[in-house]
Amino acid sequence: FYWQSQIEDLIHRLDYPHEVFTLTAPVEVCIQRDADREKTHGIDAAGAVYDKSTSFTYGVPIDATGSVESCIEEIKKNLPT
Repeated sequence: FYWQSQIEDLIHRLDYPHEVFTLTAPVEVCIQRDADREKTHGIDAAGAVYDKSTSFTYGVPIDATGSVESCIEEIKKNLPT
């Protein structure tokens, strides 16, 4: 999400328990991941998306520099029991 208001609107509409996480990674990691995709958007686009999507943090920050599996494990650790 690029705007905090989008998240707040979605949360307001959810009528069941939910959690919010923000995946974090340095811009260099985001650019490399874009470059590794079959269809890339380029350095400028990746940088612009990074700038907008990191303008705020909402919920629990999760380090997304590792594997998908490590992100999932970190999210699981932060879910209420």
